[in-house]
Amino acid sequence: MIGLVNIDNQGIAGMEKWLDSNGLADLHRAGLATDRLQRPVELSIDLRVEHALRDELRAQRKSTGAKRASGLVSNVKTGEIVAMVSLPDFDPNNPREAHDPERINRLTTGVYEMGSTSRR
Repeated sequence: MIGLVNIDNQGIAGMEKWLDSNGLADLHRAGLATDRLQRPVELSIDLRVEHALRDELRAQRKSTGAKRASGLVSNVKTGEIVAMVSLPDFDPNNPREAHDPERINRLTTGVYEMGSTSRR
């Protein structure tokens, strides 16, 4: 979700890519960035929750023999995403793995059919 940069420090995935494409222009329009002053972009991700979610998903994936697992934790009052994990993932220090189709972020890239719903 946070993303990656290439060797030239250009965003190639996630927030890094968004900021380097439309994102910076959006921040300029919102008054949060100028040519001389750019405020840090604050995300709602909590590293502690992200780590706990990843540990739980890894354990459940191993115990059930699942090929893939994903999970999302959000703040129900604000809708902010607090943690998002998709397994298998990859080590950002080994970006070659990032192009493996098995390691995509299934929560942001996958397409899912809506499950059953009911009205009362």
